[in-house]
Amino acid sequence: MICTKIDEWLVNQDKTMWVATLSSGTVVYQDDGRPGTKMLAWQRLAAFLRDNSSLKIVKLELKFRSHVERVGINELGWFFCHGHFGSMDGTVSIKRHVAGFVRDDTVYTRAWQVPELLPMESQERHISMVDPKTIIMNGEEG
Repeated sequence: MICTKIDEWLVNQDKTMWVATLSSGTVVYQDDGRPGTKMLAWQRLAAFLRDNSSLKIVKLELKFRSHVERVGINELGWFFCHGHFGSMDGTVSIKRHVAGFVRDDTVYTRAWQVPELLPMESQERHISMVDPKTIIMNGEEG
């Protein structure tokens, strides 16, 4: 269900990924596109946390090869999504990951261009409890 070790399949992907450390010490790796998986890794992690309500994410990072960017540590909740910008003529294509954390009723996000993890803009927005990109650590998923 969730990926808890870096295996040959994950290494061969050579992609930017989120890495979540759980309160149990377990490290979970984003493995979107793995054969046999139907849900995105973030959705699988949210389901795993719902089923194991004593666990929570204590640290979230983005990683590309040896480059690591910390998203947050010991936060109330977490946010992650993919993004893609392109020009109408097809000459510009920028992929990015947007990740962040929840404090009070606000999601604080930052975008990074991927795969290089180049920082882009930051944003604050009111939290939506129905957003599947947000995992709230009280056992609810938005």
